[in-house]
Amino acid sequence: MRHINGNLPTELSGDSVTAGTGESSLTAVNVSPTDGVSTATDAISIKAILKASEIATANSSITIKSNLKVTEVALPTASIALSGNLQSSQTSYSPAAHNNVTYDATITGQSMASGGVAPHFIDKVEVIDNVGTTHILAFNYLKTAADTWAVEVATQPAADVTQADGQIAYGTLTFNSDGTLASVSSGLSSSVTAGWAVGGSTTLSLNFGTVAAANGIGQVDSGFDEFAITTPDYSPTSSTKSMASGLITPHFSRAISVLDGAGASHTLTASFLKTAADTWAVELYAPVAADVVSATGVDGQVAYGTLTFNSTGTLASASPALLKPVSIDWESTTEPTTTKFDFGTLGTFTGITQMPVSVSLPTPAYTTTATTPTEAYSPIITAKNMASGAVQANYGRDIDVVQLVDQVDSSGVTTQVGVTRTLTVGFLKTADNTWAVEVYAKTPSQVTTTDGQIAHGNMVFNGDGTLNSVDAGLSSAIDVLWAAGDPSAITIDWGTAGAIFGTPGATVIGKADGMSQVDSEYTTDQVIVNGAVAGKLSNVSVDADGYVTAVYDNSSIHKLYKIPLAVFHDPNLLTELSGNLFEQNGEVGTPIYAQAGKGGAGKIQGSALELSTVEVASQLTDMVIAQRAYQSNTKVISTTDEMLKTITQMLG
Repeated sequence: MRHINGNLPTELSGDSVTAGTGESSLTAVNVSPTDGVSTATDAISIKAILKASEIATANSSITIKSNLKVTEVALPTASIALSGNLQSSQTSYSPAAHNNVTYDATITGQSMASGGVAPHFIDKVEVIDNVGTTHILAFNYLKTAADTWAVEVATQPAADVTQADGQIAYGTLTFNSDGTLASVSSGLSSSVTAGWAVGGSTTLSLNFGTVAAANGIGQVDSGFDEFAITTPDYSPTSSTKSMASGLITPHFSRAISVLDGAGASHTLTASFLKTAADTWAVELYAPVAADVVSATGVDGQVAYGTLTFNSTGTLASASPALLKPVSIDWESTTEPTTTKFDFGTLGTFTGITQMPVSVSLPTPAYTTTATTPTEAYSPIITAKNMASGAVQANYGRDIDVVQLVDQVDSSGVTTQVGVTRTLTVGFLKTADNTWAVEVYAKTPSQVTTTDGQIAHGNMVFNGDGTLNSVDAGLSSAIDVLWAAGDPSAITIDWGTAGAIFGTPGATVIGKADGMSQVDSEYTTDQVIVNGAVAGKLSNVSVDADGYVTAVYDNSSIHKLYKIPLAVFHDPNLLTELSGNLFEQNGEVGTPIYAQAGKGGAGKIQGSALELSTVEVASQLTDMVIAQRAYQSNTKVISTTDEMLKTITQMLG
């Protein structure tokens, strides 16, 4: 390509320039060099619309890691259910065989509680008082007649209660011939009170079974047998005695935010209630009961069970109902969520713990750290992010950027050239008006970061679809660590983020000038990327303002120079030359150089030839006159020729 070098100013100040600029400025255009310079991408501007109706990614599992306070007072025992067998062949008590001591439950020295009469059978049961202290209740049985048994309930030791001899209840049981319960005296069938020496009093409900049914205490000839179940005044399946009902206050609870299958956000509560030493009841429920369709019969409840702990504080066991995936049937959507609750590994401190009193550090109170919903999506986990391909983005856009790399030519000279790389921006809706965003290399091997990911964060929108906030990890300069070549620092302009219009005291109002969210299909209105690879000059143009613009084959466009125009006080006095040219002379004086269209200068018309400057009408008239003169001269010559020819013939 031919290089034409001239003395052109790159910029003009004001409407005119000094007269010192040479005339060559009017005719020469400098278009060297022809090769464009490579520039790295350092800025990207994205304007796109995200679909507001997109379904967010639902929770697939929830990991709960908390500490339960070992010193928490367990709920006091409220009921005791007794079952077992009293030996039917047992000989009835006879005073004569026992030093003539007549049995009487109300007299010290003649009762079983006082030790005056030895029982035929004792069933010992652990109970908890109001301050969490464990006591032993002894159920003493004495056969007094056929199918009739005296029963005394007393503490061991007797000093645990304020009642005489430790006795808190007594009465009689009778049995049918088939061994089923026939009757229970009022002293045993009504609630009884244990007046503890320390810790107030506890009201206990005793349940010996149903009359004529084999579901409690029985009497058959198969030996003595005992079994008792003590329970506090708590039942996870009761609408009046469960934590989900709100009528039983948990010792500890934690709110957890989860997403349903349609992407709507809900709150679940995990509540813990100590029911015995190292034993905790657990309920999982929606604090707004109407949010879910209960599968357990208690409004809002989705699961319940029990956790037990080892003496070291690690988890010993968990009810199967707490370990298996739970299907949560949300009222607001037809898409249920199947969620697994992870309480940790048995025998380890990885999940729920109950720290022992014997540890050297002070016994910790409840902790709420690390109770986390684990979504099906996580930007930092390979198996759960968009960059790895494990999670499909709701919307994505590829963007070509330019990286500078060193290139050595045949002569050993090193220059930096631009190489095109492709980055992908992925969007995934994770909650109402909230989108996870990842920026990653389409070819992961081109960068050194895991999965090719170079940035991630969240983008939140206002209710009117304008941008509310963008995480710093997305809005600040992003360092791209290329596997080869110099790293890049790229800043992405997502648009103006701020509060919704009309927010009192808002310093910045969110706009839809970049990213926005409306109820329409995904669209990308504009992506502006700077930077360019090296290119060859493909075209040069001059615009009306005098700018000389170079266009390269890499699509980059650069303004090289601005051409000034010469202005004379009377251009009609210029000396006319051939070829539509004019020359300065002494009459017109010194020219003033001005920008095109300013200071009296005209516009420049690029890529055009100047039309003829002559007066067309006069020239046509002169041409006609000349033509007529030519025709007349031709006629004269023709006539003369004929006369000569005639004379020649006459003479000849």
